[in-house]
Amino acid sequence: MLPYIAFIAFLVLSGRAVDAQNNTAQRVVGGVTATPNSWPWQVSIRISSSNCYPHNCGGVLVHSRWVLTTASCASSGTLVAFLGDHNIYGIEGREQIIPVERIIIHPSWTNNLAAGYDIALLKLSQNAVLNSYVAVASLPSSGVILPNNNFCYVTGWGSTSTYGQLSATLQQGYLPIVSYATCSSSAWWGSTVKTTMVCAGGDGYRAACYVCICSTDLSLSSSVFSFSNSAFLSTKTLLLPSRLQIFRKMSSLLHLENNYFAQEGKDFSIHFFV
Repeated sequence: MLPYIAFIAFLVLSGRAVDAQNNTAQRVVGGVTATPNSWPWQVSIRISSSNCYPHNCGGVLVHSRWVLTTASCASSGTLVAFLGDHNIYGIEGREQIIPVERIIIHPSWTNNLAAGYDIALLKLSQNAVLNSYVAVASLPSSGVILPNNNFCYVTGWGSTSTYGQLSATLQQGYLPIVSYATCSSSAWWGSTVKTTMVCAGGDGYRAACYVCICSTDLSLSSSVFSFSNSAFLSTKTLLLPSRLQIFRKMSSLLHLENNYFAQEGKDFSIHFFV
């Protein structure tokens, strides 16, 4: 089954075995170091500055030439995508380093994180070479609803404790889905939660602000469901593990037509829902 993505940062994986064990802007609190390249669609989006490429945020490869990320991330200067990355402070030989040549931000994005539409697409200057280290994830249909306690993982290069340092290696952490009814109750987030959002966590141990990867079955055929943005979360939670985390449903904001090889060199269609 092909991977499919929705935007929380929930990522659905294709039939690839995944190791399921084990700064306030970026966190994977309560997670563990991922097996290198076990999440091959994970992208490190960096800022190009005087031959230095500091990690800026995470993204997901949804086509050999397109990366899905947040609008707030895409507004951060000249960007470069590091594909097949694991340690953001070193080069291990598996990376593909490709400049971003075009940025498409959701037309309804207004820098108001709570209002939604925090989504963007980055067009790479050349196609990525797909291999065992770099792979493509895809979007789920807009009607997909994740059940309570659905099997999900969050991934990213975030802090591993509430006030810790940025992790050098890719982290992963399990976050169970929480129903909309529970998350939108007065005891949790109330009217802050929209139907275009998904809630996860709240177990007192794990918290995150990155790509979230969900599976609809235990064979680990998974999908990217959404990205979260830490700036929004931190306004009320400071990313504390005891608080439910809110993610954006990417399928409610974006649709990509996958006929991108119908004509060589032609961009695949992009539709933003407003």
